[in-house]
Amino acid sequence: MRNYKNGIRIFIYAPSDYRMRRVMEVYGDSAEKTKKNIRRSNEARAAAVKNSRCLFLVFIFSQNFS
Repeated sequence: MRNYKNGIRIFIYAPSDYRMRRVMEVYGDSAEKTKKNIRRSNEARAAAVKNSRCLFLVFIFSQNFS
C-alpha cells in the first residue's frame, strides 16, 4: 500500500473479551478452542495485510471521486 499516494489503512477491532464471548456464543466453542481460533484468525489477517492482499481496498481509496 505504500506505493499508492492516496491509500490509507484502516484496522477495526473489538476487545479480546468481547471477541471471546461472541465466538463462544455463535459457534458454541470452548474457551480453549475459541482462543486458538482467534489467534489463528489474527495471524492470517496479519499475513494478508503484510502480503498486500487488500488490493481492493487500496484501489477504492486511491481513486479520485471528485
